[in-house]
Amino acid sequence: MRVRRVDTAGPPASPGRLAAATVGFVIALAALRLCPLRVCLALAKAGTALTPRPAGAGEAEAILAARDRVARLYLGRSACLENSLAAHLTGVLVRRRFTWCLGCRFAPCEAHAWVEAQDGPVGEEAADRPLYAAIRI
Repeated sequence: MRVRRVDTAGPPASPGRLAAATVGFVIALAALRLCPLRVCLALAKAGTALTPRPAGAGEAEAILAARDRVARLYLGRSACLENSLAAHLTGVLVRRRFTWCLGCRFAPCEAHAWVEAQDGPVGEEAADRPLYAAIRI
């Protein structure tokens, strides 16, 4: 009996977007592990200032899918803070602007980080648990 592997990460990413996601993920991990948070915020703010076009919903989903493919290969901790900064930096590298948000959600109460495109949060599935942003870049 032959077992077929099912890939659940969505459609295949273009090589350029996958390379940008890899670079963005590595920069995000290095910045969050080695620098104070104010440096990471300044890095994200500089990226936002340099990026001309906001990301549409389809582009945002494609960028997050490429980021998810890269994050699956990382053996360490990769939670919402690392993933959202990696998505933001990947957007900068492909010249699409996201809003990087740090804040919380309730029921249960937890700190959370996410990215927003023009239409709102991208990749967040719990509509019954609203997000409250303390910092938006």
